[in-house]
Amino acid sequence: MVVLSGFPFALVGEFEDAWKRALVLYERNSDWALTECTVPLIDGSCSKGAERQLTFPVALRKHLERNGYIPAAREPTPSATVPPTPRPSSAVAVSSGTGFYVTRNGHVETNEHVVDGCGRIEVRTATTSLPAQLLARDKSNDLALLKVDRATTKAPSIRTRIRVGEPVAAFGFPLSSMLASSGNFTLGNVTALAGIGDGTRYLQISAPVQPGSSGGPLLDERGNLVGVVTSKLNALKTAALTGDFPQNVNFAIKASALTAFLGSNSTDLADEAVSISVMVRCH
Repeated sequence: MVVLSGFPFALVGEFEDAWKRALVLYERNSDWALTECTVPLIDGSCSKGAERQLTFPVALRKHLERNGYIPAAREPTPSATVPPTPRPSSAVAVSSGTGFYVTRNGHVETNEHVVDGCGRIEVRTATTSLPAQLLARDKSNDLALLKVDRATTKAPSIRTRIRVGEPVAAFGFPLSSMLASSGNFTLGNVTALAGIGDGTRYLQISAPVQPGSSGGPLLDERGNLVGVVTSKLNALKTAALTGDFPQNVNFAIKASALTAFLGSNSTDLADEAVSISVMVRCH
């Protein structure tokens, strides 16, 4: 995510530093095809051949300049382009997400996009790190089933029906290189029973999530599993299109998309979330 390049940093005179960091961190693989017209519009349309492609950071900076959040650059600067991320040739790319036990025999559920392209998968708990085997994956529902050779005493019960407005809790390991390695527990509500474009496989939630939260459990106030955290609305891309920054627009796959879970013991909701959750690392 790139939450560093907004106008608050410009107001305190730290925009350029925040912008440089944002260029390194933003997800290039999810870039949108953005264009601008190089000549004045005619009846609201751009003349044929006058459009040019823009990377998202370039389009965003133009939006911030046009709306007065930052002063307009006198000339194109290196900070308006997307530099390649330096990486030593010997470095091994590692990404991470969240997963949770779904059986007491060591089966772990996560998002398919968390393990996509992994050469080796590792599951981490508070006390140990275990190799994991990928048993099944479902790209359309963004679900993956892993297996580790260790039993657990905890697995959540499933609840397939939930109402708008109900309180929910999410647990995950977001921004693992920056935030607490013990994980983050956040609270919110179900704000819609569908996702973008009325996608019926998703819930919209207000519980805050960040990169690395993907694949984590979404629980109701009794500790029942009601969804799997999967994504959030990209605030900067939405701002570039609408002129406004959305807040806490996040999504979870509905629990009805999952097929088999074992019951769990009733306990404090935060303790329940911690006890069933693990970090998933993709090498």
